[in-house]
Amino acid sequence: MGHRMQDVMTKFKNWCVMPSVVDAIDDSHIAITKLSGAFAEDYYYHKTKGYNIVAQVVVDIQKDLLMCMW
Repeated sequence: MGHRMQDVMTKFKNWCVMPSVVDAIDDSHIAITKLSGAFAEDYYYHKTKGYNIVAQVVVDIQKDLLMCMW
């Protein structure tokens, strides 16, 4: 195991008492205005009666962005 991975695992363990963790994944709903088009109603309408997109983000313990998907 690399030095950086071991360092990140140690920091996660100290922060949230979870051993062997090297990154975290979370998603967030980002509000948008209603889009025009045939699929806008189906794909972007949320149960809160608004429109949004979902971003899924992977970060390390220093909150450095490792990956982002829309």
